[in-house]
Amino acid sequence: MTRVLVVWCPDWPEPVGDEGPAARAFEPVVAAVEELCPRVEVLRPGACAIGARGPARYFGGEQALATKITDAVTGRGFACRVGVADGLFAAQLAALAPRPSGGSGGKSGRSAPGGSGAPGGSNAPGGSDELKEVGAAGEVGAGASVIVPAGETPAFLAPHPVGCLGYPDLADLLPRLGIRTLGEFAALPAAEAANRFGADGALAHRLARGLEPRPLVPRPPSADLAAAMEFDPPAEQAEPVAFAAKSLADQMHAELSRRGLACVRVQVQVICADGQEVTRLWRHDGLLSSLAVAERVRWQLAAWRAGQDEESRGVTSLGGIAVLRLVPDQLVRDAGRQLGLWGDSVVDDRVARAALRV
Repeated sequence: MTRVLVVWCPDWPEPVGDEGPAARAFEPVVAAVEELCPRVEVLRPGACAIGARGPARYFGGEQALATKITDAVTGRGFACRVGVADGLFAAQLAALAPRPSGGSGGKSGRSAPGGSGAPGGSNAPGGSDELKEVGAAGEVGAGASVIVPAGETPAFLAPHPVGCLGYPDLADLLPRLGIRTLGEFAALPAAEAANRFGADGALAHRLARGLEPRPLVPRPPSADLAAAMEFDPPAEQAEPVAFAAKSLADQMHAELSRRGLACVRVQVQVICADGQEVTRLWRHDGLLSSLAVAERVRWQLAAWRAGQDEESRGVTSLGGIAVLRLVPDQLVRDAGRQLGLWGDSVVDDRVARAALRV
């Protein structure tokens, strides 16, 4: 099981409508984490994640890593909490867990912000207003971090209410059946959970057992799956780069589709005329459409521009953009897309975007 560290800013406001301003404002937090650990994954504005195993070995343990990240983020004026556990879902819950005070366990009435991750429903912790009992797994706590020891994730998850799975229908149905905690839900046989509650139930059952929501394709993307474009002369404005990103995303998706694959995480690489290289990983709740990729490139460029020069109207502070490259960093088997109504072959991107915002 992969060890994951999640950084959550509890005071971060939920984006309303366009996520662009929130994503740009969150850039300093991501940059602070990235100074210590490469390959930061943006879960949503207000939360990001990294693989913890390698950085923990480098910094002398998971607690030392959590402390360094907390200090780096708070040093830039942002309150944050850090959770480390087996898998993304448990790490998010650990980040939201109340801080230990005179012993393990505690209660918190704060619900988590919505988020992304599990297909078929949000796996961000917190879809319930219930008080959450935590601390049953002997997690290590110091300051603003909770670390669930390796192998103890199921015990840590067990006392949490089923509402934190992020599936509203299950949150309503399971308590009426006498199943109120993740531990009680995990005790059901996996086959029965899938037969009784469908695909969402099967995914939620995996989360309750401390497993990943679905098995991923265990192979890195080939180099020829990436799409790149050179700008000659280097682009001084963000708009043409974002426009090119949509074309590159169309090209990347066409190649993935030909191989029966889909991308749920993409790495955006920008090489500037002065040799500077900046990268960012973006995760999407569902499949990344071409328009969604272009939006994230625009947000990313705007955030870098603001960080380099508050007064600049373009990206000249980056020396102009010479190369844009999109790399499909996380692949899954393509299960197809929902057919549209009234003769459309697939659901229009505008419909998908509206559904995501809802």
